[in-house]
Amino acid sequence: MGAEPKRWACRQVSIIVWALVFLVTASMPSIAGTYEDGMAAYNRGDFDAAFRLLRPLADDGSPLAQTRLALLYANGQGVRQDYAEAARWERRAAEQGLAQAQINLGMAYQTGTGVPQDDVEAAKWLLKAARQGHEIAQVAVAMLYEDGAGVPKSYSDAINWYKKAAENGYSPAQQELGRMYEEGKGTGQSYVDAAQWYEKAARQGEAQAATALAILYADGHGVPKDLTVARRLFLQAATTGDVRAQTFLGRMYQNGEGTPQSYVEAIRWYGKAAEQGAPLAQLLLGAIYADGKGVPRDYVQAYKWLNLAASRFPASQSTMRDKAATARNQLEGAMTKDQIAEAQRLSQQWTPQSQ
Repeated sequence: MGAEPKRWACRQVSIIVWALVFLVTASMPSIAGTYEDGMAAYNRGDFDAAFRLLRPLADDGSPLAQTRLALLYANGQGVRQDYAEAARWERRAAEQGLAQAQINLGMAYQTGTGVPQDDVEAAKWLLKAARQGHEIAQVAVAMLYEDGAGVPKSYSDAINWYKKAAENGYSPAQQELGRMYEEGKGTGQSYVDAAQWYEKAARQGEAQAATALAILYADGHGVPKDLTVARRLFLQAATTGDVRAQTFLGRMYQNGEGTPQSYVEAIRWYGKAAEQGAPLAQLLLGAIYADGKGVPRDYVQAYKWLNLAASRFPASQSTMRDKAATARNQLEGAMTKDQIAEAQRLSQQWTPQSQ
């Protein structure tokens, strides 16, 4: 299993979409009076009343009211949606030192939402919040250092910020720290340390960490090789919709690794990942339909999935893309023109399904 790329495509799992970060403000200490009334109105969905109650407080300088008012503007709740106005109110709160507002403003600059996209400004505000101990900001800053966005590229600084949040129990940071140790970024490569941090994150429900840990158990890197444990971890992640786990789990069932061999289960898990758009699962599922293993041979379905895989593998995986295209083309000799047309129609009409 070691040939599969270890770095997942959705590494930015810890970077929260700007509007969603506002939700954390509900856990902040509240101020008395109309702020509580405004929050009560907001929580019951009466956004007009919430805006009416919070605006005077925001004008008077309350950072909590300002960041909540920014949320109303960002979401168009009780007021016309206006990202620039949302950013303006976030700035007023951020300048008073409110960590959550600093995160929101940093995210706005990072995504160019209501302000010009500016990685340097994003880093400035996220660093302010990170230095206050806010774990979301610490992970965001770590990613900026890892990518060299708005700050000089530095794996050592990245790992230090991941570690600050990870040691406080923040599971996305634990997951990313495990990846850094596995890849040897900012530190010597250590599968043992990677496994330890992946395990901490997996215990808190991080599916990608469970998948990464499962691969280590399957390969015997940093932990004793144990396919049974690997299968259990893949299953844990696969049931949450993680496509890599679903693909690996399908492969284990197909090959009888750590579990009795079962094409039925292989097809089930490949199918879940394939429907979400995972090209490797689409390739493997197409091959099973072409061979008629565990299902009646179906060239139309085989062609459909192989055609999708050939179109979805990125340029960095050109070998796999060519393999899918070659397998698809080889089917044409055994298919009628109507079957080929039907398979092409099915692949053109297919859209990814989320789980």
